[in-house]
Amino acid sequence: MKIFFPDNVFSKILFNNLPEEDRKLISFKESAALSMEVRKDSSSIALMPVSDIITNKEFFVSSSLGISFEESLCNSYIYYNSEEEIINEFKLAGDISTVEAIIGLIFFKENYELDFKMNIALNDDELISSNHILTGDKNFVDEKYEKGISFAEEIIELISAPFVNYVLASGDDKNLKKYSEKFSEAIKNLNKKDIKIPGSFSDETKSFIKGNLPTVIYNLDKQDQEGIRQVVRLPFYHGIIKDMIDVKFV
Repeated sequence: MKIFFPDNVFSKILFNNLPEEDRKLISFKESAALSMEVRKDSSSIALMPVSDIITNKEFFVSSSLGISFEESLCNSYIYYNSEEEIINEFKLAGDISTVEAIIGLIFFKENYELDFKMNIALNDDELISSNHILTGDKNFVDEKYEKGISFAEEIIELISAPFVNYVLASGDDKNLKKYSEKFSEAIKNLNKKDIKIPGSFSDETKSFIKGNLPTVIYNLDKQDQEGIRQVVRLPFYHGIIKDMIDVKFV
């Protein structure tokens, strides 16, 4: 049995505060590959993008552990090109997942009633003059996040519930329950500790992350569970999928 985490600063903070015996089971992957690992081996567990549940409705989802963002600190930021009066295209860059591709598209259509295209940026040069969503640790290099708009805050406003970006999920409910409870217990006092921020970031960025870390929730509650339900049902409400998703919480 293996456990897979996304390769970003928030999952590494969680990782660093787990027991050593559990850390040995964990491998880091690109966000887009996490649900694939569980499909290959249903006994495995992955901290996967919440919207991956849309195409993997047979997966069980932890009701107690994930990564939820409450305010400006988050894993994705929206960057607008101020010289463009009309937005007709958005680029996706960084550690792209279904969250940005599906939920991001719904957000823009819901808020701006725009008919535009979303494409993957092939290189960083494309981002200089484009409207884009950047996902992952690249937001925290050279304080880039300071010029962006929190994706989490925008989705919170859209769904009127907490934005749980990553959920712990598996095809095996017993394995999931075991490690959900174990991880939740291990990090119950996480935000009361003197956390060291992993990554090669500036002191200013590390201070920003550390100061705002209390707004990053790892131990989920009923409000977070409702946030998960709202996100995975968005494609149904917008006619993208035909059936309502019933999240299988354990």
